Amino acid sequence: MTLESLLFFSLVIIFCHQVAALIIWSILEALTTNFRFRKNTPSTALVNRYPWFVSFLLSVALTLPIAMPGYPVPDVGNYGLMLSRFLWVVQGTVLFSLFYWVRFITAPNLKGLFLAIAGMLTSAAGFVFLLYVGAASPS
Repeated sequence: MTLESLLFFSLVIIFCHQVAALIIWSILEALTTNFRFRKNTPSTALVNRYPWFVSFLLSVALTLPIAMPGYPVPDVGNYGLMLSRFLWVVQGTVLFSLFYWVRFITAPNLKGLFLAIAGMLTSAAGFVFLLYVGAASPS
C-alpha cells in the first residue's frame, strides 16, 4: 500500500468513528434525558458535554496499527507485527472501556456512559480489523 492510500484509509476510519460517536452521543442524550444522573446541577453541567477529544483519541488509536510503519520490505514479519499491534489496540480499548464502566458505576454521568460504550465499540472494531488481518495469513 502506498502512503496516500494509508493516509486516506486512516482518515476514513477517523471520520467514520467520529460520525458513529456523535450518533451514539445523540442517542444516549435522548434516552437518558429523565434519568437521575442527568439532572443538571451546577456541579454536573460540565460533566455532560460531548468528550470530543477523548473520542478523537479513540479513533486515532484504531488507526495506529495501520499508520505506524512496519518493516521496509513486505515480509511475513509484517503480518505478525500487524496482528500484535491490533491485539494491543483491542486490549487497550477494552481496559479503557472497563475503566469508564467502573467510573460510571461509582459516579454516574453521561460522559462516563458514553466513553464506556465508545470504548466497547472501538474494541469491537479493532477486533474485526484483527480478524481481517488474521484472515490474510501469508501461509
